[in-house]
Amino acid sequence: MTKESPLSELIYASRAIDRGETVVPPRMLGPLLTRLIHRRSERDDAMRRVSLLTRREREVLALLAEGADNGGIAAALVISPETARTHIQNVLNKLGVHSRLEAAAFVRETRVLLEPAVHI
Repeated sequence: MTKESPLSELIYASRAIDRGETVVPPRMLGPLLTRLIHRRSERDDAMRRVSLLTRREREVLALLAEGADNGGIAAALVISPETARTHIQNVLNKLGVHSRLEAAAFVRETRVLLEPAVHI
């Protein structure tokens, strides 16, 4: 409800909420649905991009999101630093991002569900 809403709408909404209902004024419904559809589209795109990654690349991405460097990723996954670097480059390419920081931001912003990172 807004400050401009008539008292009758406020009373109706209060009673409906008390009954456990959800009340969305019609003038707010369009923008709300637009935002929800946009979020869903972004989420679908994020899931599509993550689905391109192998299991190992998802592990690397999770470690990147936690701030691990090449050495940390290599140690956590018991691989060489060169192999870690290769996985990182593959992750960046498949996600369509240009840096590790962008990859980490992608995970945090989209809240993509990843397999738990491997810890030593």
